[in-house]
Amino acid sequence: MLFEVKDGSQLLFLYQNEPSIVLGRFQNPWNEFRVGLARREGIGVYRRISGGGTVVHGPGNLNFSILSGWPNLRREENLSKIVRAFDGLRLNINSRYDLIAKTASHGEAEFKVSGSAFRQSGKRSMHHGTLLVNADTRQIKRLLMSPPRGLEFRGVRSLPSPIMNLSRLIPGITVLEAMDALARQWAADPIMIDARTFLGEPKFESALKRHESVDWVWHKTPAFRERFTYDDLPEDFPLELEIRDGRIFSALFSGSKRGFSLQTEFLKGLDYQGNLILNAGGSNPPSWLETLAEIVDGDWYASEPNLDSDVNEKNRSY
Repeated sequence: MLFEVKDGSQLLFLYQNEPSIVLGRFQNPWNEFRVGLARREGIGVYRRISGGGTVVHGPGNLNFSILSGWPNLRREENLSKIVRAFDGLRLNINSRYDLIAKTASHGEAEFKVSGSAFRQSGKRSMHHGTLLVNADTRQIKRLLMSPPRGLEFRGVRSLPSPIMNLSRLIPGITVLEAMDALARQWAADPIMIDARTFLGEPKFESALKRHESVDWVWHKTPAFRERFTYDDLPEDFPLELEIRDGRIFSALFSGSKRGFSLQTEFLKGLDYQGNLILNAGGSNPPSWLETLAEIVDGDWYASEPNLDSDVNEKNRSY
């Protein structure tokens, strides 16, 4: 669709997704969210073709995608239109191209209401992002809660920011009302599209299959190491794992060379997922295996966060 946009034209696409987590192209999922919690709750995980940070999608989170043809390729102008659509809310564009709200009720503190990513290919551009209208920010906090892990990797790390729904600024606003405000700013009459109409269309099916595939989402993760320096670990716990293509490449004990020992040989080549690691232990698993699985899934140090407020969460949105 991007390369079908004509010079001088723009297409504004507005949509909501089912609960899901979307990674930036060069990100490490184990560093971004609680992979075990997402798996247990059946939340889909996807990886974009564009850069930027991780975002949690779901009801109340309005997504926008602006496809532009030459010369309308400036993301600053796109964001300025969104600001004008909600004139009077004191929204500003920061250096990371987030939309920021300031509120007197919170001492002029800044909260992100929108994050976005931008990709240009020749004379065509794609600018897509999120707009928090009345999203479940508590769920966002649960999934993206990530105390420091001992990961060493090359890639893009999301930058957490306090977030806020537009509904805190405009009580009662709905996603449909936000869509109408944006459509008016683009001087367009919205056309409702039933997503089911894309089912069976070859390009759509191919893109969907790719973006949700294990190979694309997990195996495209840049190589990394995880060092296990947490308190209260079982005796003889593996001190370092090396992960390549989303799989265990090396499991080291103190003083060992790269590779595997008799105690860790069964981990070789496993996808770095807690449930698979547990299942690989057989009928007589080592004492440290359950702890390893909890660390891998992001559960070892996780505690249920304070969910009393919906304005202080940290969201790695784009």
